[in-house]
Amino acid sequence: DRIMRQLHASMEIAASQFLTNLKRHMETNLLSLPLKGKITESLKDTAFVKELISTCVKESAKSTGSSDLTILVSKEQREQLEDLVVNQITRLGEEKGDRVKLNLKTDGIDYGFMIGKTDGSVMLDFTGEAFLSLFLGYLSPKFHEFFKTIDFKQTETK
Repeated sequence: DRIMRQLHASMEIAASQFLTNLKRHMETNLLSLPLKGKITESLKDTAFVKELISTCVKESAKSTGSSDLTILVSKEQREQLEDLVVNQITRLGEEKGDRVKLNLKTDGIDYGFMIGKTDGSVMLDFTGEAFLSLFLGYLSPKFHEFFKTIDFKQTETK
């Protein structure tokens, strides 16, 4: 009888842990799969990425001192973004002299880009993973509350 009670208690704990993990898995997939698709679609749009990079470079150029920036992009988008880098250097060079330098590199980026000072002191992440993490940070608490209310217990029917 004691062994049966221990077995029953162990099974209840295992079932509870399973349901908690199932809820977490469902929450993650219900949020991340649709978001990941939309984020990937947006970050594959080179015009959108160009606009983001352009804004980052312009804002960096407003700071005092020189702006020596490195931009990490995907291999697929590098060729399409080279003209942006040349245009930005030319335009900002006319305004700021030789204080703006841009280096365009590929370094394991799937979608989006990373931009930062060449010395590595600052790096801003605009990759798909960073956007997904940001959105999940905002949406997860609401979904978490929703999934806390779900009760998977079956009611007995007579």
